[in-house]
Amino acid sequence: QALEGVTTGTGPAPTQRSSRRRVATIAAIAAGLVVITSVAFAAWRTSHRAQDAEAANAPRSVAVLPLENIGGDTATQFFADGMTDELTSTVAKIAGLKVASRSATMAALRALPGDTKALGQRLSVGAVLVGRIRRSGERMRLTAELSSVNDGSILWSETYDRDAKDAFQVQDEVARAIASALRVTFGDGQRRLAAQRTVNPEAHDLYLRGRYIQEKYTEPDIRTALALFEQAVAKDPQYAAAWSGIADSWGMLADDFMAPREAVPKMRNAMDRAAAIDSMSPELLFVRGTTAFFYEHDPALAERLMGDALRTSPGQQFSTSYYSSALWTTGKRDSATAFVRHEGARDPTSPEVLNSASTYFLKLGDRAAARTYCDRLVEMQAGESCSAAIAVAEGRPEQAIPIYRRRAANPDIRVARGARASLVQALALSGQAAEARQLATTIDAEARSGVRYFREDTPARVWSSLGDYDRAFEWLERALRSGSSGIGVLYWSFATDPIRKDPRMRALAKRAGLPDPPPYW
Repeated sequence: QALEGVTTGTGPAPTQRSSRRRVATIAAIAAGLVVITSVAFAAWRTSHRAQDAEAANAPRSVAVLPLENIGGDTATQFFADGMTDELTSTVAKIAGLKVASRSATMAALRALPGDTKALGQRLSVGAVLVGRIRRSGERMRLTAELSSVNDGSILWSETYDRDAKDAFQVQDEVARAIASALRVTFGDGQRRLAAQRTVNPEAHDLYLRGRYIQEKYTEPDIRTALALFEQAVAKDPQYAAAWSGIADSWGMLADDFMAPREAVPKMRNAMDRAAAIDSMSPELLFVRGTTAFFYEHDPALAERLMGDALRTSPGQQFSTSYYSSALWTTGKRDSATAFVRHEGARDPTSPEVLNSASTYFLKLGDRAAARTYCDRLVEMQAGESCSAAIAVAEGRPEQAIPIYRRRAANPDIRVARGARASLVQALALSGQAAEARQLATTIDAEARSGVRYFREDTPARVWSSLGDYDRAFEWLERALRSGSSGIGVLYWSFATDPIRKDPRMRALAKRAGLPDPPPYW
């Protein structure tokens, strides 16, 4: 009450002694407040320093392991695999968070099954997300757990019992929880995720089945996937991802299994339908970019679209090969080289990234760098192709011949045709000219037979490697008429071939609508 009287100016007039006591009391209280405030501030500062240190030490990289299909029902395996892919894609959209690619994760799992710490170290990530999922009718149960690679501690875990139609919402909730656990800001760019995705659950099931089958990459599987995507958009015409799936399928069929002039218009139609729904989808931007590069002969547009896609969602499949080629073609060799090195550091165990990097540096003539990336593939028992290419480049074609013979027997015609073309070159360089020409003649006859589509730039490369430029240009003319993707990447695919110096090459490129070649071509 005495303090209240002083501070408010009320109460009886103080005497001199009581006034001194009050002054002393006020001073003591003020001193106490200073001490309390100092202690509180010190505690607050210590706490925030600890939080800052914890945030600074929190891992900023994660690998999403394949969700375990509880119950082992093969009929629902597509759902577990599809949810894994979609969850990886959603988490990858978190700004400031590095996410190991699916291919790198699968390769590491094959090499290190059951060893989470070693797997995380191999993938160069600080955290691993594991999960189990059960699908029963229209219900799903997902249990997810995020653990530290460093000490195995659980950073976050949760179980979701939901309707299958809520799959997108669950994916977004998991991504937000991961962002919070790893002290990463879930910014404005990510807030659009859940809002844009309300999908018919039957359409979503059809889409996941399609992606599951499409990954097998045989012609029958691609066509089956295409039919499933078409069923999905029939049930939900506003399902952008399913339209992108249709575009992907036509793109996979084009040039490998059917004439581009038949497939590419259908691919463009599907892309237009997807763009009308969500024009900024990273997956769609990348497909549009590759189409611009391979079939529209516009590397500048391709570079822009693929760049936009990668800024939004790094690690798109085949991004290292396609984007670096587009950069190189537009005269930005330094940027292309920097991007390839960046991808190699970002995803150091991805077979696609490592193979693309090895091929890129081999074309640039940097054999040491090419070997560095190829050696990593060899360690992963996936370096057969790059080892053969390096052997040829280094003047040891006889070492590549057995590899190309094995690959030429592969039932996958895409692998077999490429290997046979490379085998012709290796045979010729090793002095086995007669067999090289005989194989080239066989390839030429097969391409002319019309029994099934045969992309024309393959025999063009075969005859070019034998120095028969007249026959090579005959096939390049055919490729131009058919709309083959080999014309779109003309500058890159023939980057180290002597035929590029032939005046007919520039004339062909001009007729195709390609820009002037880069100065180092």
